[in-house]
Amino acid sequence: MISKEKIDFLNSLDNDYSRFIINVINSFEKRKKLLDKMIEENNYNIQTTKLSNGMVNLDELWVDPYYKTIMRRALDNLLEVLEREDIETINENPKKFCKKIIFAKIGELPNKPEGLVDIVDFIKDMDCGEELNFYATNINEESIFKAEHLSKALILKNISDETTRISKLYDYVYDYLKEDFISNNYCDFRDNKCIAQRHLRMYPWHIKDGCCYNEFFKCKHFNKANCNAKCMACTLFSCPFLSRMHITYYGREILLFKAFLTKDQMKHMIYDFYKTKNEVIKAILKK
Repeated sequence: MISKEKIDFLNSLDNDYSRFIINVINSFEKRKKLLDKMIEENNYNIQTTKLSNGMVNLDELWVDPYYKTIMRRALDNLLEVLEREDIETINENPKKFCKKIIFAKIGELPNKPEGLVDIVDFIKDMDCGEELNFYATNINEESIFKAEHLSKALILKNISDETTRISKLYDYVYDYLKEDFISNNYCDFRDNKCIAQRHLRMYPWHIKDGCCYNEFFKCKHFNKANCNAKCMACTLFSCPFLSRMHITYYGREILLFKAFLTKDQMKHMIYDFYKTKNEVIKAILKK
């Protein structure tokens, strides 16, 4: 928990780096409230008392590449350092401290432990059916993550029409990305200029609207600060500046992509910029 004193201090700085950290703090507070509610309601009916026949033992599934993403590990580390340091240390050189914890290097994930099953492999081998019953030693964020994705995977497995299945998969991922990225305001637009346009020469100062304006034209789907294309690639994209801040989504880290798409199909999700959802799905089904 970040103290009110530190939050007030960061708000008083009111620069690009302090605002970014405040956005991260707000994001994690929002996530914690949602998690507490999900644990209380236990919507996936995860059992913790007895592992019965036919139950999926969530403890045996490995999800680190999809749950402990690069961005997740970086932001966790940022908050841990911020919580640990005293306000006097931060105040010695606030900008330097903010940049240090934002741009800190993140280590690699350890290899899959013996005895655990990659959840993607589990999904690929999973049969169609009406329901899944879950067991876990504890109901926490990781076990809920596993149960949620397995439940979505079962829905997708039970859709026989490929177009409908890909469309449903698309919506699952797109809706999550839109909520996670846009609602957290990482681009930090000010006067229609994003944080990258204020820091990188490759984003000319006279161009506005961020990624929706490239070197030659403004995207035809962009109108009055809104876009109706539902373009997966645009939503996945993070500019070089945000990527340095570890705000980035990799296709290989998206569990449902890995479980249901080939490498060629995934390329359309990741690289077909300025395309509508229907255009991307048509390209995927041609493969």
